[in-house]
Amino acid sequence: MDMQSNKLVFLFTAALAACATPADRLYQSGATRIELTRAVTFPVGETQRAIQDGKLVTREELYEARPYCVLRLGTIPSTEFTLRPGQFRVLRLFYREEQFASFTPVRVASGGGGGDGAGDRPYYFQTVFRTESTEQPELYSITCQQQSDYHLGEHLSMAEFRTAAGTLLRLGSG
Repeated sequence: MDMQSNKLVFLFTAALAACATPADRLYQSGATRIELTRAVTFPVGETQRAIQDGKLVTREELYEARPYCVLRLGTIPSTEFTLRPGQFRVLRLFYREEQFASFTPVRVASGGGGGDGAGDRPYYFQTVFRTESTEQPELYSITCQQQSDYHLGEHLSMAEFRTAAGTLLRLGSG
């Protein structure tokens, strides 16, 4: 994407997030389970796979300023590993903001000047589903997030989660 397109995507995402009420935030969903609707394969040595715009994406394809979710395994697979479709119980659902908590390495040119400097560094607004399954204990968590400026960023809304996850992930309760 060119710089103009990146700015438009960022502004659209910021506007969409601003329209969400606090009760519409993903971390307030009350989800007690999350369903993976199709198999996801992890290459040897890889513990993370990203979902953006409803499809699996590589690190190179991932655009961190747009909402996405990351499936994380609890251990590093020594052989190719496939997570099968299924239900996962949500043990804990919480949100956090992190600086430089990146799925892909981020290089940031630091500028001079005053202020708190928070706007100089990317922040990740994350909603974390700590998961459990007796059938597939390998899945440790699912984190849905986006990178944004500290002062402008928001946690994902339910609409942004649905856009990021597509039909690959579904939330449930009860």
